[in-house]
Amino acid sequence: EMLDRTNGIIEGRIQARAAAEPLTPAKIEGLIDTLDMTARSIDYIHESMRRVGLTNNSLTAGSLKELLNQREGVLDLVDWIDATRNDQENAAVFDRARRERELGQTVDLK
Repeated sequence: EMLDRTNGIIEGRIQARAAAEPLTPAKIEGLIDTLDMTARSIDYIHESMRRVGLTNNSLTAGSLKELLNQREGVLDLVDWIDATRNDQENAAVFDRARRERELGQTVDLK
């Protein structure tokens, strides 16, 4: 549910509420650490279940696969939060892309 809501906010489908307290760099770092630990815990759980054969069991395999898929979403969220922390670095990336586009140095990946 958290990942669905977060993706909805990022995509603009859900209106974000303002935080009661301002976000500090320490809080953001703590959030990243917590999400990273969550992803590692999912890895540990999945690997433990795989070792005892539960990933091959029809009753548990689907749930364990979905758990592993959620891990990827958590890691994507960590990457996104980490990337948005450095405004100057992000601005430099967009400035470079703008300059390359103006010079016609673009590549169509289709």
